[in-house]
Amino acid sequence: RTVNDMEFLMEHLCSEQSLEYGRTLDPSLLPIPWRPQIVSDTRPLRIAYYDFDGYLEASPACRRAVHEAAEALKAAGHELVPFTPPDVEEG
Repeated sequence: RTVNDMEFLMEHLCSEQSLEYGRTLDPSLLPIPWRPQIVSDTRPLRIAYYDFDGYLEASPACRRAVHEAAEALKAAGHELVPFTPPDVEEG
């Protein structure tokens, strides 16, 4: 609901313990720890996004939400990069 909520969530999801457990479930999970300085950094971010994973079509409402979020982030000065997840059919 808020940036503070998201920071709390990411801090715990990306903790060393969570990442270690996550890799037992998904070996392709990248061990990238949460960096709290990101929250206070004022430089623009480069953010990847997608609305189609190459396998399943998202609903129109979901695609619209992704594009609205991308436009809001662009308007805030961030760089948005279209992304296609690799090997979705194999997962």
